[in-house]
Amino acid sequence: MLRLPRSSHPLARAVGTAGAALLLFAPPPARAATPLLASPRTVDFRPMDDGPKPPPPPPKPDLPYQPLKPENFRQPPPANAKHDAETATGVAVEHSPPKTEKQPDGSYTSKYTDLKYSSVVDEGQSYNKRPNDEELLKHEQGHFDLSELEARKRNADKKKALDKLEGTGSTPQEAEADLDKKLDEHTKEVNKGLNEKQEQYDNETDHSKNGAKQKEWNKKIDDGLKSTTPKSTQVKSTSSHSAHYDAATKQLRFTDDVFTGLLDEHGLPLPGDDALLGAEVLLPSFALVGETVAGDPFFLAEGSLTMSAVEGGTQYFALDLPYLLYHDGMFVGVSPTMLGPQVGGSAVLGAMRAAFDAGDAFLLGLRIVPDTDFGALTQGFTASGTSSFTNGFGSVTTAPEPASATLLGAGLTALLTSVGVARRRAAASRSRPESGR
Repeated sequence: MLRLPRSSHPLARAVGTAGAALLLFAPPPARAATPLLASPRTVDFRPMDDGPKPPPPPPKPDLPYQPLKPENFRQPPPANAKHDAETATGVAVEHSPPKTEKQPDGSYTSKYTDLKYSSVVDEGQSYNKRPNDEELLKHEQGHFDLSELEARKRNADKKKALDKLEGTGSTPQEAEADLDKKLDEHTKEVNKGLNEKQEQYDNETDHSKNGAKQKEWNKKIDDGLKSTTPKSTQVKSTSSHSAHYDAATKQLRFTDDVFTGLLDEHGLPLPGDDALLGAEVLLPSFALVGETVAGDPFFLAEGSLTMSAVEGGTQYFALDLPYLLYHDGMFVGVSPTMLGPQVGGSAVLGAMRAAFDAGDAFLLGLRIVPDTDFGALTQGFTASGTSSFTNGFGSVTTAPEPASATLLGAGLTALLTSVGVARRRAAASRSRPESGR
């Protein structure tokens, strides 16, 4: 049994909320260059010495659900390994801060208001002796898929867990400690059931060597994923050079953003197309005006407050974006309004607008995550800097508690509660031993 380390607040990385859609941004496609010569020429050159390559990033202990690649297996194969591959995968549980109340008899009870289940892989505990073997990699993906199916099932039925999980004690601290213990037990229970399914998968496919059984399991898993795939309510994008800060004017600008992909409610990539993809995102410019009470740099929009998405003559949406704050390595802003009737045939925006008009969504949120530490890059916004970033946009569908607005600066997640309190539990199932064909 493998237990993944806890994060202080992994929800700050989450990209959306249940029932929200998040859009991906990227630079517009480059135009074809005009040839400088009428006919081909041969030029001798010597490659530039770029110096030593930077070290690879450390292994991720909680890689979110996605197609596995050879580079996700970061553990060197043990010398005495009996199998060609092992994958450490399981279900992690995230929770809101506990709500603790005093009872009439003087005791205390503590409960969570929300839970989120996510499938994860520990790269540092996973190895693959044959990284170019597509059939073996497909079998390994099946283990990750089974974890994802378990996470989706638990998310769909989380009310039962929320009703069951309750801590009690003679003090608030005792009640919360009891709740903490019960969540650990619940996480182990979730992964114990998952581990039994993983073992069944291995036994019936003989670790991928039984081709007929492997095909049966592939179809069973694929059918399960298709039947439980959530609708896209989020969008994500990336940009190569679009966050600009000028220390002399204290102006913050974002340029060259284009919607490029769809995400599910957990911020994971979804297949498919939407009319919105390819539209350019226009953002206001902002000026640094001070800090929040929590010490987060605060930016107010200059001139027009409108954020919009356009392509050709179509305006897909427009909304007021009056401010941004920089919190935990990202810029975050929210809008209480969605302006303009035009959705341009976009199913994602149509779903957002319907939820907003019906009152199911109370805010529209934007999250901009620079690829570098922008605070360090600009020396606390005292120096100029430019960075690429990942961007997200979607509706927020779970109302926050009154004192929880600061979490809007921590990821616009469904668990809208105080920053730095929510914790993540992950008891991954044992490393999956695989024998290559």
